[in-house]
Amino acid sequence: MSGVSVGKRLYVEEYRIWKRNTPFLYDYVVSKALEWPSLTCEWLPGRRKVTGTDYFAQSILLGTHTTGNEQNYLMIADVRSPDYVDEDAGEPQGEGDGTVKSKLQEVEKVTIVQKINHEGEVNRARAMPQNCFLVATKSPNGQLLVFDTSRHMLKPSIAETCSPQLRLGGHKKEGYGICWNKRTEGQLLSGSDDALICMWDIAHGKKVGDVIDPARVFSGHQQAVQDVAWHYNQPQIFGSVGDDKKLMLWDMRSPDRSRPFSSVQAHEQEVNCLAFNPEVDSAVVTGSTDSTIALWDIRALDKSLHTLKGHEGDVFQVAFSPKSAGILASASADRRVMVWNLGKIQQNSKVSDAGDELPHELLFVHSGHTEKLNDISWNPDDIWSLASVAEDNIVQCWSPGSHITNAEESEAPVPSGEQGKPKDSKPEDPKEETRDKMDEK
Repeated sequence: MSGVSVGKRLYVEEYRIWKRNTPFLYDYVVSKALEWPSLTCEWLPGRRKVTGTDYFAQSILLGTHTTGNEQNYLMIADVRSPDYVDEDAGEPQGEGDGTVKSKLQEVEKVTIVQKINHEGEVNRARAMPQNCFLVATKSPNGQLLVFDTSRHMLKPSIAETCSPQLRLGGHKKEGYGICWNKRTEGQLLSGSDDALICMWDIAHGKKVGDVIDPARVFSGHQQAVQDVAWHYNQPQIFGSVGDDKKLMLWDMRSPDRSRPFSSVQAHEQEVNCLAFNPEVDSAVVTGSTDSTIALWDIRALDKSLHTLKGHEGDVFQVAFSPKSAGILASASADRRVMVWNLGKIQQNSKVSDAGDELPHELLFVHSGHTEKLNDISWNPDDIWSLASVAEDNIVQCWSPGSHITNAEESEAPVPSGEQGKPKDSKPEDPKEETRDKMDEK
């Protein structure tokens, strides 16, 4: 029997064990088998109570990654989740053998409600925070496409072609990194395999036909740019990571677009993802092919503050909880989503029932997928609720058990590099700040 076959059997057996234990691990978990794998997922804001029921509905962005000549789609799905958790039922809401007395048991938990034709697979899709009807996608031809989903039919006609409201030029190759500015409406960042970072202002950019060229292009990376992210509270600052192993910090006000104001080799192998903390201005994390996650203080990038170790494969996505600054989720090629409590970094490691030493920061492991993870998303309206998609064609929406999360509500703050320094790291004079940083090197 081949190693691949043995591996597949082990994955299936692990999944069966996970399935049997879901009642003890989750408050809520649902799975939906898609026709094609989705490389992207993002919860959309607006959790709404369904009249006459005991459950909520909320929308989530998905995409397709088809083969051959099959049509690809940007998709919106409705996910139904419980209004309460029946602790006496012995089952997580949404899964199980029907012992939960809820109208949610009688309806499909995840339903595709809109499909929009897309050119090639949807590498990534993200909704603009100020208007979630505007969705930007990364296509395999290098262009970014912007759709106003309110102007598209729920189901495209057979003859309908891909008709985005805008096409964003500037990249020569495809990629995955994409991020809307949360403070400045219409500003969109993108990083791709051409080693470039492009920024568009879709509200004020000059449009030729339906194409907008980037307002600015940044060229500091030497290899593919895997991810980009705006700072949450400083709208002129953003970060980027790439195959050159670098974490770079940029200031939009600087005239030098080929040199970041701060840079560091963040890992021993390629860096795939990054995320700024929504509450702690100085904190950023990076995830790498070396299977680790590094925590950084952007005021002093000479050395990482801490390294999270637990994954056994490439880390493809990291995301801070929008509700709790110290809670981080990570997704990996090892088929797992890990949820970390950074407030426990200073504590000693713990030992599992099997005798293995576990990092004390590790709060929860979601093992519901049988192939590598592609994307994760925190629900902005439902604390502790996440979505995940993987190469196994499955989208899962889930919430760890309250008996686990309640113990974490009083977590310590995210560690920072130096106590007493001001939170605001925004350089007042980009030229001087850049010189100072380079002199320090």
